[in-house]
Amino acid sequence: MKRIFLILAMGALLLTSCKKDDAVGGIESIVFTGAPTGEVTMTIGTSMMLVYAIYPVEAMKTAKLEWSSSNEDVVSVMQGMVISRQVGTAIVTARCGEVSASVTVHVVAVPVTSFSLANEITLAIQEEKPIPVGDIQPSSATAASIEWSIIPTGIAEIFTSKETGSIMLRGLKVGTATL
Repeated sequence: MKRIFLILAMGALLLTSCKKDDAVGGIESIVFTGAPTGEVTMTIGTSMMLVYAIYPVEAMKTAKLEWSSSNEDVVSVMQGMVISRQVGTAIVTARCGEVSASVTVHVVAVPVTSFSLANEITLAIQEEKPIPVGDIQPSSATAASIEWSIIPTGIAEIFTSKETGSIMLRGLKVGTATL
């Protein structure tokens, strides 16, 4: 009985191996089938399972992949499940021994579908105020996702506060402009 258990345990070790030159269970390649271009795009705060195949197919059931992200601040990955954290790009890699495959993950902001602004903002020259953006939809979007412009240019400027991350407005000269 002990001999049968030992043989089964050794067989299990061979089957879960990731070395290409193993006689049983060796992996030749990993392919991300759900990312044919080698890239995927996600919005902040979402998750997705990376769909992949291992060749030869017989190794799919027993292979133990090691997953990693080149930038954990942008995306994290665990067993093929990718979670987006902030805008940016990261490379997610699945590795088994010497065999690996990677996919580039682009994380973008949630697109704003609607928002509201005050009818009028009054500024003195060189005065800075946050732009009072309200009722941003969807609720997971932020004002940073909005593409801002001022017409005519030169009367005021839009910038992001380094201290607070708020979208700010600075008066440059006397006049009236449309935001």
